[in-house]
Amino acid sequence: MAQTAAAFVFLLLAAAASAAAGKITKDDFPPGFVFGTGSSAYQIEGAVAEDGRKPSIWDTFTHSGYSIDGATADVTANQYHKYKEDVKLLSEMGVDAYRFSIAWPRLIPDGRGAVNPKGLEYYNNLIDELLSYGIQPHVTIYHFDFPQALQDEYKGMLSRRFIEDYTAYAEVCFKNFGDRVKYWSTVNEPNVEPIGGYDQGILPPRRCSFPFGTLSCDQGNSTTEPYIVAHHLLLAHASAASLYKEKYQAKQGGHIGLTLLGWWYEPATQTPEDIAAAGRMNDFHIGWYMHPLVHGDYPPVMRKNVGSRLPSFTAEELKRVHGSFDFVGFNHYIAIYVKADLSKLDQPLRDYMGDAAVAYDMPFLNSKNKPFLFGLKSDIMTSTPWALKKMLGHLQLKYKNPVVMIHENGKLTNSTVNLKHASSQEISNISLQKIKYTTRHLIRSWCSYQELRACLTPRAGTPTTTSSGRSTCRTTSKPRLNPSGTGRTCRATSCGRSWTCSSTSSATVWASASTASTSAPRRGRGTRGTPPSGSPASSAAASSGRWRCPARPTPSDSHLLRNGWRLEMVREDMHE
Repeated sequence: MAQTAAAFVFLLLAAAASAAAGKITKDDFPPGFVFGTGSSAYQIEGAVAEDGRKPSIWDTFTHSGYSIDGATADVTANQYHKYKEDVKLLSEMGVDAYRFSIAWPRLIPDGRGAVNPKGLEYYNNLIDELLSYGIQPHVTIYHFDFPQALQDEYKGMLSRRFIEDYTAYAEVCFKNFGDRVKYWSTVNEPNVEPIGGYDQGILPPRRCSFPFGTLSCDQGNSTTEPYIVAHHLLLAHASAASLYKEKYQAKQGGHIGLTLLGWWYEPATQTPEDIAAAGRMNDFHIGWYMHPLVHGDYPPVMRKNVGSRLPSFTAEELKRVHGSFDFVGFNHYIAIYVKADLSKLDQPLRDYMGDAAVAYDMPFLNSKNKPFLFGLKSDIMTSTPWALKKMLGHLQLKYKNPVVMIHENGKLTNSTVNLKHASSQEISNISLQKIKYTTRHLIRSWCSYQELRACLTPRAGTPTTTSSGRSTCRTTSKPRLNPSGTGRTCRATSCGRSWTCSSTSSATVWASASTASTSAPRRGRGTRGTPPSGSPASSAAASSGRWRCPARPTPSDSHLLRNGWRLEMVREDMHE
């Protein structure tokens, strides 16, 4: 972070300028839009054996030689000792928020029991330092670094004892930091850890079973353990969220949610079988958590395909799980194309991918590439901003339009530079490329998102004109996609403004116009490009290949951030 932070604001402008949209600044995003950076404790703190911290399962994993190139995080970015320097750099970058995680084995070294005063001191100091620069702390309570002591004692998240210990740990966080932390994520990517750690065995604690493990494992059961661990992670989230809402939220005024990996699955072909396969994979991936959180049980296709291996909820557990979030964070990077492979359902032994009954259709999969999550053989990332739009639309339609924060976004690249011996300039150049990619992706996604948002019916209110000509709001229905075509007004709860979809000779233009005025809508500055397939703009733009996203959002649009979508870009210099 120290070598790369200052480049961020420059690249936000530089990447935008190259998008044929003119100069774009933070002012082109709506009020309340949050720009931030992100990290996790194990990836950035270092000081793994200092001031009372004890090992996590990641320390054991890396020190056993299972990480790439034998790397460890014993020192890494050394934020434990350099947090003041890092926060100053964040301020110079102009960010609004910093997403970081608390290391469970630093705060409670044995996983339960005595709280480490040095751990309390560090996190209090970090939070206070952020606030002194006007930077919001967004805190992840658990980001993969499970205490090794509890893993040894009762096999970690395979045991329901984990739920009680995690809840006690979360309460220590709420009690000591909640007066200043207003955004809590209970767990990070709980739809990843069960697969990598308990099905394929490529992540700690390296549990898997033949023939499913990507690497050989000493113990585990790939057909059952991923579902058990995911179930316990969901119950732990619900337990901590319920505790926060019942005991702390009213007096502390914060918000609580969880963060999921949000890859988007697309059909490899437009055959009914492949279309169904993509929907099935999105249910297994996103619906694994969103369905019980919103609808009260796992997706029906998971119940059908997994059968008795998928745990059930008690009535009390369902009561806690259902609606146990104020927002959902998503780490979104790529779209993945899948084909149907229903023959997998005939196999007597099935793991997660077998139950999903899909096969990947990606050209870069080959035997020379290293193992990656979900059976992929590469971590190559390609630009798919349209996939973010599709994912947001999916969440809106299928999961009742939850408040969404984009916690991670962009491209992960493999560098040929040896970071141990790299110069500051070489490290800066590596991160520079990622920031550039992330910013472009975000800008493209924002235009696609605006185009999607223009076709929403009201969420918080409908503009009504008073005798004085001013507009007021009244509460009405939740949003849904307007099925009509172009050439109509799609009101967006703007209290005096509306989004009008108007056709022109060259493209469909999404422009804001006053509902109290009969004048033609104004054409807004926007990014030229290709409208997403199936969008209302696609047919009008087909002949010219051009389209425009709306003019600069106005304060009247901020309700969509408060009550509907909330977008937050967070960049990480490292990734799991």
